[in-house]
Amino acid sequence: MNLKTTVVLAVILILLISYFFFSGRDNPGEHVAEPPDAWTLKEEFIERIEVRLPRQDKKISFLRSAEGGWYFDDLQKRPVDVRRWGGILSLLTGPRSKRQIASKIEDTAQFGLTDPRMVIILGVRSSGRRLEVLVGDRTPNEEHDYVQLRDHEAIYLVDRSWAAVFERLVTDPPLPPP
Repeated sequence: MNLKTTVVLAVILILLISYFFFSGRDNPGEHVAEPPDAWTLKEEFIERIEVRLPRQDKKISFLRSAEGGWYFDDLQKRPVDVRRWGGILSLLTGPRSKRQIASKIEDTAQFGLTDPRMVIILGVRSSGRRLEVLVGDRTPNEEHDYVQLRDHEAIYLVDRSWAAVFERLVTDPPLPPP
């Protein structure tokens, strides 16, 4: 190969590498907003979990022991099955929403939030406060649930699988193995 051909090929190679390097980067002028968290809470601050299914008249609750383990808040005080419990706290720290529907809506009944199908109550350590999560109806395409914090006006869309995990805690509790 002669010098002229080598230089031309090297220039083409540099141009191709530059094109692929710079075309794969985000344009700094374009910022894609992340969907908002419906809420944020640290795992270590959750000390009590209650899940209610008001339309089915069912509920279940769990408490954290002083050692950090979780057990049923009932007369037997049975520990939860840790194989089924894994990830529950992470889901409760604040789900990533698909999007915020609105910051304020007067008629929450249209989303099933006036008479929610599920209420999740989180007891927060050392503050004594409670965080109440209302889960309303599914969206028309059945992919998301409408979610709102009690006494807050914003309504969010959360993937339906998130609520399904907590519904299953009530309908199929994580009982310890026999």
